[in-house]
Amino acid sequence: MLSLNVGSNINQVAGWLTAVQRKQLPFATARALQWTAFDVKREQVSKTFPDAFETRNQNFAKGVLIVEPSGDRRSLRRRVDKRNLRAAVYAIDRVADYLEKHARGGIKRPIGQWIAIPTKHIKRTKVGKIGKAKRPRNIVNKPNVFFRHQGPTPDIVRKPRGKGKQLEVLYQLVPMARIPKRLRFYEDAAKVVQRRMVPNFKKSFAQALKTARR
Repeated sequence: MLSLNVGSNINQVAGWLTAVQRKQLPFATARALQWTAFDVKREQVSKTFPDAFETRNQNFAKGVLIVEPSGDRRSLRRRVDKRNLRAAVYAIDRVADYLEKHARGGIKRPIGQWIAIPTKHIKRTKVGKIGKAKRPRNIVNKPNVFFRHQGPTPDIVRKPRGKGKQLEVLYQLVPMARIPKRLRFYEDAAKVVQRRMVPNFKKSFAQALKTARR
């Protein structure tokens, strides 16, 4: 599950504050945490995801990354929960496992016998996915596509129309695949938290004290 949680240790400093400051501290902290979570998402959308994947479509990252608990800047003031001093940025379920593999790297093992590795001849969508019709199970049903048993593992190849054209390897079938670590979700998020949490808290705390009822 691709997820980052940001917490607070305000109880360690509350004893040094005045009564008014202590009263406003939880609200200010909750709001600062949410602002920081949105800063993390902006960094992911503008830099982390485009650096990791070929697609430059920022709508993909915008659509799959969720900020909790507020979820929407327009409702930030109304929905701040000073009892829950924690914010999160996470990916929606349908892509969470996929993104987690690219964020941590590792070994992918097949459900059956083989893993199908696509080649340059398989065109992807704007967000880097392979359409249903071009997936191995569906593409082998086409009359000009077949399995070729040559070498230690088989391939899925296509015979182009026209004389003299060479076979195109669509998928290489392998017993396992190493997934490189390419999505710096956690590293970039941690840097944003370190850079933005203190300024966000100072701003939020100052605003809270300014509007406090005395």
